[in-house]
Amino acid sequence: MIQIQPKHKIQLSHRAYHVVVNSQGHVAAVSPEGAGSIVTEQASVAQRFQVNSRPSSVALSADGTLLAAAGKRGVEILSTSDPTQRHSIPGNVASVEFLSTNRLWSAERVNAEQVLVHLDDIASGASIAKVWITDPYEEAHIDLRPHGEEACVFLSLAAGQNGQSLFEIRFDGRALAVTQVKGFDECVWPAVRQGQRPFLVMSPEDGKLWQYASANGPVLGEMVWPYSWETEQMGDFVTYVDEQHALLMSREGPLFLIELTRMEIVDQVVLPGYTPPTFDEEEAEEPNPPYSTLTYLSRVRDREFVAISQPLDSEESGMFRDEVLFFELDLSGIV
Repeated sequence: MIQIQPKHKIQLSHRAYHVVVNSQGHVAAVSPEGAGSIVTEQASVAQRFQVNSRPSSVALSADGTLLAAAGKRGVEILSTSDPTQRHSIPGNVASVEFLSTNRLWSAERVNAEQVLVHLDDIASGASIAKVWITDPYEEAHIDLRPHGEEACVFLSLAAGQNGQSLFEIRFDGRALAVTQVKGFDECVWPAVRQGQRPFLVMSPEDGKLWQYASANGPVLGEMVWPYSWETEQMGDFVTYVDEQHALLMSREGPLFLIELTRMEIVDQVVLPGYTPPTFDEEEAEEPNPPYSTLTYLSRVRDREFVAISQPLDSEESGMFRDEVLFFELDLSGIV
C-alpha cells in the first residue's frame, strides 16, 4: 500500500460540481448555481467568479487564460486573470471544450434525435466547421471531453441505464470527421495523455477497463474488476499516471494503481483522511473511517494529479465545503 499526503489543498466556499483541469495545473470548479473558483497549486486562496446562468458545462483553455461556461443562455468566455472581462456567444449550448485560445468546440441539441457539434472562432463567433450526430438514445445527456491529440475532441452521449455512446470528432483543417468508439454499451469519460492518441475508458456497471490504441481500435488491453460489488465498487474516474500506469478511483475506498501492460492492479494508493484502504475482514479492526471522500480525479501531467474532496456529512448538512487537492505519485522504487 502506498500512502501519500496532498502537496497543497485549498478549501472552496461552494460545491465543486463542474470541474476542469488543464496541463498547466489550473483548476476551475463551478457550483450548479454558477459560483466558481479558479485554483492553482501556487495559490494560497481561490480566485472567485460568478457566471450569469446555471452552467451545463465548463472548460479551460490550455494556457489557463480563458474559461468558458455553457448554458441555455449561450456561452460566456471569461478571462481567468480578470473574470469581469467577458463576452458571450448566443445559443442554447449543452457542452464546450477549447481547441485553442481562439477556437472553441460546442455541442447543442437540435432535436430529440440530432446533436450538432461545431468548431467556432471565439472572437467573432463564426462557425469554422460543424457536423450533425445521431443520438441513438434520444435526449441523451451531452458532454464534450478533452482528447489527447490536438484538433480532436470526444463526445459522450449518456442515457443512464439505456447506455452511453462515445464518439471521436476530428478536425482535418476543413471538415469534421466522426468515429464512434465500439466495444461497450456503457462507459464513463475517457482518460488521455496530452499529445498521445491512446486512451483509457471504463465501464463501472460492467466492471471493465480498456485501453484503446485509437478510436478505431485496436484494444490494447482489458481488465476485469477483481472485487465484488459488495466489497469494493469501481468508481467513475480513471487517469493515466504515465505511459505504463493508471490510477483508478473506487467508491469510498482507495485509489488503485494499474500496470497497463498486464492490465492488473499492482497496489493501493491511500490519502489518509480521504481514501481508506480496502477493508480486510480477517483484520481485527476496521480502519478509521475517512472524514471526506473523493468525488473527482484528474491528471495534470505525468505523476501529478488533482482531486476534489467532499466531507461525508455534506449531503446531510447541506453545507458543501469541497477541497481541491494537489498530489504527486512517485513510483520510483515501488513498481
